[in-house]
Formats: sequence, C-alpha cells, structure tokens
Amino acid sequence: RAIEGLQEPNGSSLKNIEKYLRSQNDLASIFNNPVFQQRLRLGAKRAVNNGRLLKDGPQYRVNYGSLDSKGTPKYSSAFPASLPPVSLLPHEKDQPRADPIPICSFCLGTKESNREKKPEELLSCADCGSSGHPSCLKFCPELTTNVKALRWQCIECKTCSACRIQGKNADNMLFCDSCDRGFHMECCDPPLSRMPKGMWICQVCRPKKKGRKLLHEKAAQIRRRYAKPIGRPKNKLKQRMLSVTSDEGSMNAFTGRGSPDTEIKISIKQENTDVILVGSKEIVTEEDVEVFKQARELSLEKIGCKNSSETNGRYPSVIEFGKYEIQTWYSSPYPQEYARLSKLYLCEFCLKYMKSKNILLRHSKKCGWFHPPANEIYRRNDLSVFEVDGNVSKIYCQNLCLLAKLFLDHKTLYYDVEPFLFYVLTKNDEKGCHLVGYFSKEKLCQQKYNVSCIMIMPQYQRQGFGRFLIDFSYLLSRREGQAGSPEKPLSDLGRLSYLAYWKSVILEYLYCHHEKHISIKGMSRATGMCPHDIATTLQQHSMIDRRED
Repeated sequence: RAIEGLQEPNGSSLKNIEKYLRSQNDLASIFNNPVFQQRLRLGAKRAVNNGRLLKDGPQYRVNYGSLDSKGTPKYSSAFPASLPPVSLLPHEKDQPRADPIPICSFCLGTKESNREKKPEELLSCADCGSSGHPSCLKFCPELTTNVKALRWQCIECKTCSACRIQGKNADNMLFCDSCDRGFHMECCDPPLSRMPKGMWICQVCRPKKKGRKLLHEKAAQIRRRYAKPIGRPKNKLKQRMLSVTSDEGSMNAFTGRGSPDTEIKISIKQENTDVILVGSKEIVTEEDVEVFKQARELSLEKIGCKNSSETNGRYPSVIEFGKYEIQTWYSSPYPQEYARLSKLYLCEFCLKYMKSKNILLRHSKKCGWFHPPANEIYRRNDLSVFEVDGNVSKIYCQNLCLLAKLFLDHKTLYYDVEPFLFYVLTKNDEKGCHLVGYFSKEKLCQQKYNVSCIMIMPQYQRQGFGRFLIDFSYLLSRREGQAGSPEKPLSDLGRLSYLAYWKSVILEYLYCHHEKHISIKGMSRATGMCPHDIATTLQQHSMIDRRED
C-alpha cells in the first residue's frame, strides 16, 4: 500500500514507507506498538522472499511478475516500467534463420486462428522454425514485442546466451522475463546458487547500476559476507597428531573427534623394519606397484578378462550377451564393483550383470526367465513385442537402461523408471525370447511424446528393426487417437532414422491419395505423425513453400 501510494519510480526506502504509514489516520493505533519498526522490516523481508517485492539496495518496489489473489496482471501495463528494452548480442547478429513453419505447435492453429479462434501472429524459432502463438506460449504483450526484435529460440533449441552450449545443465537454466533468453545459473552475473523467486531479468536486459545504487548493493554484499552465522557453528575436525616412540614401539594418535584428551594407543612390533607414518610421501614403493600389477593381472585371468589395457576409457569395454561378445561404444554407470571391469557378463533374459563367466554359468542354471517380465502385445512369425511397466518390473527396466547406455551417448535415465513404459522387441527360438531392442515412452506426457528413448542392439542393427519400432510407436499413437512425436532433441542416429521414416510414410500417403486437396491435419490423423514433423519434412524436401499474402 505504501509503495504504491508513494509512486517513486526507483522504489521506496523503509524510512519513506514508515513516514507514509504514519501519515495515515486509519493506522494510528499500530504505531503505538514499540515493535512496529521491527515488524515492518520483517514484513518487507518476507515480501521479498515471497516474490511480492523486489529489493534494489535499500529501495523496495512492487514485483508485478507474480500473481496475487486479486488477479494482478503478470506485467504492468506501462512497458518501460515493467520490462526494459532489448537488443541483439554480437553473436546473434547475421545468424541464419530457419524457414518458419506456419502452424502452432501447441494448438495446431495458424495466424488466422489461435486457440480462441482469433487471429494472432506466430512466433517462430530461428533454429528449427517451430512456431507458436504468444497466447499458447503464455507470453505477455511486452515480452512478445521484445521477442519479435530478437533471434528467438524455442524451448527445445534453447542455448545459454553466455557460454553458448546447448544441452549442458538444462535443469539449471533460467529464462529471462524480458527477452526469453536462456542462462545457466553459473553463467549469470553474478553467478546464482539457487533459482530466484518472482520475475528474473538477465544481465543483458538489466539496467546498469551507477553511483549510489551500486554502492548500496556492494555494501549489502559485504554485510552479508561478514555477518555472524545464525545458530550453532559446526565443529571442525582438529588436525590429527601422531607420535611414534621407537624404543617402546607404541603410537599415540590424537584424533579430532571427542575431547582433546582422548588418546588411542596402538602397539607396533618392530623387527628391524622402518615404520612409515600415514601422510608420508614415500608410502608406495616400486616393489608395491609391481606386486599390485601382478595381483591385478592374476585376478583378471581368474575372472576371464584379458586385454585389460585396451579399454579406450570405456568401462566395461566388452560385454558378453548370450552368444555374442559385443564391443561397447560408451561407458555406463554400473555399481562401483562392476564399473571398472573391462568385461561384463549379462544374462540375455533377465539382464542381470555379473563379474565372471563362472558366475554367469551358475546363474543360467538357476534363472527361470525366458522372456521379458510383461504381457506380449504383438507377435508375428519369430518377432514379439512385450509391454513392460517400469513401476512393476523396476529392476528389469533399470538393467535395460544401463545396457542401453553402453550404446547411447546422451541417455540420462537409469534408475527413475517408474513413470515409463518399455516396449521390448524380441526374436524367438526354442531357447527363448532374445532381446533385439526397445523403446520407452512416458505414461503421462504433456508434450504428447510417443518415444523417449529407442535402442537396437549392435548385432541386430541395419536389419530394419529400428524402423519397425518407430512404426510400432506410431501405431500405438493411432490407437490412442492422438498424434505423436519423438522426444527432442534427437541424437545423430535417431535423426537419420526418423527423417528417413517420415519421408517414406509421407511419400506413401501421397501415392495412395490422389485428391486435389490434401491437408496436413488429414495426413496427421492417417499416419499418427505430429503436424509439425510433417511440415518440417515437406519443407526439407521442397514439397511446400511459404506463400506471401
């Protein structure tokens, strides 16, 4: 109330707020309270923490970026007071722009009709051409005006404007409320350790502080740095003291835990040998290194691992999977006792991982699995597809993800498998159902992705199984009655596979339909493909062109 009543453009100090409140007749009874000033400071601090106020040095101003219970708009109506003007960065100038796709990726409308059947201009990504209505993107009019003047990127193509690296620490990326640029928290100026509350303006759009404002901010930083910590300080471990008496052969060790008078006596028998203290630089001798190397080579031979030096930084570098010995492409985060082995042995039915051939042979005699632990939903000739629920068969799905990471570079999901369904493709014979590949999808996905991760085992690649799984994912989308699309961004191999699949499906549809009027929505309903993917494929092959009205 006081800040809005004062109407100071640069904000109001606590002193001015107190003067204003004392001048109000309806608040006279409050000022008689002796703790009024303390409560006023506490209330201002809480308002800043809740995002209702913004603090700039000693000045406070209302934050219009958060919604209150009375329906306050997200941004104020006056553009200069709510959002600062924007400008292109040096690396954004003279950059090529992708051809815009004239379809909103959210409501599938055009610029003539948005979600509310009203005309609205589209915002298009400069990298991929994906478009969206500002109302679908939840952009205010001021932010929309700023974005149109910049080289805007969609959420899937967003790169950090400071380090210009895409895909790194995506969970720690902030988006400016003035220009919608992305910044990692560690790339901000100054770097941030946690997500800010309320409206956040990047260092590019933030007005430069000069004179007294900068002085107040630096003084506040110094006060916070040298302020006394609240609560009981943590006990620091004292430096350990070791004393060795050679005559009696005893060691007295004073540790940092407990009282300083605590003494631990360790007796050491000396038989004409030198005693080496912990912390000495001459702990490991060359003889020790040789003994260690011999023991390691002997242990690797015992468990059946040879050529331990040829790992090329991958662990494990080789896996034995059924009758195949497969060279891995990347490392996988197996548990610590398995992570540094050069060769790992896997059961091809339950996907359990083991250290040696002997353990695998013993396991195969006891393992009663001959197919994935799920219902078979498709079978033709010797091929089957099983639908595995990550919440029901958690261990199997975790082992499947660890196996897939050996052949996928950008896979990050290993243990949080409960929200996903896994569709496992197998090739069947008299011994059982052998794993060929799989794809996973989220059970409830707001973006309507029908594939989160897809992988074909190396021994079955280039045989059409990848296309089979892609086609099966779109079959599920058609059965669900909604268009689907793979999760972005795609890997290099995934992009090649999907572009080839989209091209062949679209050409087959055009070959079978000779009507004069063919719509992208009609193609989407018939094929299960997302209209955005259809339009992208048609543009890449120069089959449609943008018409200037």
